[in-house]
Amino acid sequence: MSKSTLRPTIVLTLLLVATAILILDSLGASRSSEEVSAEVVQLVDGKCTQPELIDRSLLQKSWFYDEGFSKLAGGFGQSGFALYQEGAWERGPLEGAYCIDGKEIIVRYFERRHVPVGLRPSELTIEFGTKLRALGEDIYSVQELTEERMVLTFASDGLDHVFYRWN
Repeated sequence: MSKSTLRPTIVLTLLLVATAILILDSLGASRSSEEVSAEVVQLVDGKCTQPELIDRSLLQKSWFYDEGFSKLAGGFGQSGFALYQEGAWERGPLEGAYCIDGKEIIVRYFERRHVPVGLRPSELTIEFGTKLRALGEDIYSVQELTEERMVLTFASDGLDHVFYRWN
């Protein structure tokens, strides 16, 4: 093969390999927020068997690390949460799925990645989907949960974590 025919062959091969990697990476990606929510719920499906003994409506708020409400800790949604590590906000939140088992919050952490799932050459756009990768698990024991304050003991470190809520 001459140099002039070898270059296009190498470029084409590299394009095909890159395309194959993108296709493999996009397999199993959720394309809508409803699909992502269902995937979050699946992460803790079957882990909670006791009735909920804490007020879910109090939990599902934004929480802060300080009583002056200047250090955002994160928030809980219906089945997922995001918590920032105090003093390390630039790293982004630690995300997880949760369910309530009695007075405990059963947690499964995950990493969220956005991957290409489609290409529209006519519009020069790339569509992205979401992939979740399960990480570790934890249990948060609810010591206190009121309109103003929440105290959780994390099984992973054995420490009480205090959060405040603005009313």
